[in-house]
Amino acid sequence: MASEMKNGYVLMLDILGFRNFVSKNSSLDFIEIWCKLKKELLETKRMLEESMGKIFTFEIMFLSDTLIIGCSDCRKSNTGIGVLVFLPDLIRSFFFRYMQEYKFFFRGAISFGEYFFSSEDNLVMGSAFDEASEWYESTDWIGIVLTPSAECCLELIAYDNKYEDIRIMIDESFVKYDNIPFKAGFRKICKYAFVWIDTSERLTPNLSHWRMILNVFANVRHSPQYSSKFVNTIEFMRKQLRIEDIEVIYNSE
Repeated sequence: MASEMKNGYVLMLDILGFRNFVSKNSSLDFIEIWCKLKKELLETKRMLEESMGKIFTFEIMFLSDTLIIGCSDCRKSNTGIGVLVFLPDLIRSFFFRYMQEYKFFFRGAISFGEYFFSSEDNLVMGSAFDEASEWYESTDWIGIVLTPSAECCLELIAYDNKYEDIRIMIDESFVKYDNIPFKAGFRKICKYAFVWIDTSERLTPNLSHWRMILNVFANVRHSPQYSSKFVNTIEFMRKQLRIEDIEVIYNSE
C-alpha cells in the first residue's frame, strides 16, 4: 500500500432514487454514465493538481451508487484551507450538469479529519470517513452539508484575519442555511451547506440559473413520497439566487 494517513476533507455522495433509475432504464445505462463520470472526474482531478503545482491531492472512489472523494493539503495544513477553495470546482464540474443530462440527483456531506484512502486497494477509512458516512444520507434534499468537523474548520478560517481574501472565495461556496432539511432521527446540528451552482454574482438575482433549475424539476415525477426532496432543494436555491428579491420588486410595482 503506497497510501498513508492524510489530514483533509472527505466528500461522500449517493444518488437519490438509484434503484428507481436502474429499474426504469437499465443497469447498463447506469454503468455507462457512472464510468463516464469517473473518467471526467479523474481528468478534472489531474488538471486541478497540475494547476496547483501538486500542493493538494484529490482521490476518487466509486462504490455502487456512492462516490467518495478525499482531498488533502500536502503542506499538512491544520484546516486544509486551500482545499476549500478548489474543492468546489471539482464538485461543480459534474453536480448540476449530471442532474440536467441524466437526472442524477446527488446528496451528501463533507467532513474533515484524518483518513486513509487507497483506490488501488478499494479501501477508505479513518475518522473523516466515519463522520462523513454517518451524515451523508441525513438530509431530505439534493445537496451537500458540512459535518460538524468541517464546520469547525470553516469557522476557524472565518475568524482569522490573515485568511480574509481566501475567506471571500470560500464564502461564495459554503453558506449558512437555517432550513437544512434533515430526515427524522437526525438533530439539526449542521448549519452550513454547499452551493452547487456558481453564484459568485449572487448580489443580484440570477434568473438564468433559476430557469435552468426549474426546467430540471419540471421534467421529473413529483410523487408524494419523494416530492419533499425537490421542494426543499428548490427553496434552498431560490434563496441563493435571490429570486425572492425579484418577487418583492414585482409585488411593489
